[in-house]
Amino acid sequence: IPQYYDAAIQKVFGHKARFRWISGFDQIADFVKRGGSVQVSQKRGHYIAIVAYDDDKDELIYNDPYPSFYDDGNGFNRSMNSEDFTKCIKSYAIFYGRNA
Repeated sequence: IPQYYDAAIQKVFGHKARFRWISGFDQIADFVKRGGSVQVSQKRGHYIAIVAYDDDKDELIYNDPYPSFYDDGNGFNRSMNSEDFTKCIKSYAIFYGRNA
């Protein structure tokens, strides 16, 4: 149950995290621009880590722990625009960092 992830992360890893329902791409981009990172769930039920934002391209940069999902076998420093985010990401996230 994702609503309990923040408590589990605090207990197991000692890191502050917060579960939130999200409104979309801009909310995640704004948080990442302020130095946070976000774990989001793809609609296929797989989590990825949003780690940066590219201002020039208006894209989120993410890392995926399962590189086999990609033809090039690389799950790191992938990018996602607003349209792909809306199409592929569920409406909740786990926020990490001091602003979580």
